[in-house]
Amino acid sequence: MRNIETTYIYNNKEYKLVITKKRMRSIRFRFIDNVFYISCPYTCFTDYAIKCLDKYAGRLIESEKKRNDKEPPITNEYVYIFGDKYSRSDLPQEDDKLEKLLKRLLLEEVTKLTRINEEKMSIRISYKVTVRKMKSRWGSNSSKTHHITYSFNLIHFSKDIIESVVVHELCHDKYKDHQKGFYSELYHYCPNYNIFRKKLNKGIYKW
Repeated sequence: MRNIETTYIYNNKEYKLVITKKRMRSIRFRFIDNVFYISCPYTCFTDYAIKCLDKYAGRLIESEKKRNDKEPPITNEYVYIFGDKYSRSDLPQEDDKLEKLLKRLLLEEVTKLTRINEEKMSIRISYKVTVRKMKSRWGSNSSKTHHITYSFNLIHFSKDIIESVVVHELCHDKYKDHQKGFYSELYHYCPNYNIFRKKLNKGIYKW
């Protein structure tokens, strides 16, 4: 995997652009926190990827505005944990202690869900599981280190939504790219995946 960081001008405004080249077949575009992200195959020319972004930039910016209008998962008054809203008064008041608690809870849950689904999917070698903050994805499967990393932000969603991400990442054990076989496997083990994915993207924390 190779990252390229550059600038991108849209409507006379300058944005940061991160291009990630890796093993995949198609090009993906995202816009998060005023940063454009392009994921594309190694063989894709950088200029071509940026030219393709020109077609989607406006739409991506509008989608980000809509996401920012949704109810935040954490405020000074409440926190969403596994899809349920809890008062901050019942939780650690210091941000670092709260983050440590949420990270521990999520790690326990995604580790449990990973082990359950590894058995269902006949994956013989268990993955190492970690949690960290991720801006542009919900999970990442490294075949080189046999290691799955899950986004810290998953803590706010219900467990069935989280499990859809677990199944997605475990499907990469057999299929490295998002090809036809990958999605056949994914929907076999998670028939409602498209519904869960929409809830993730729209910030709907509970099924």
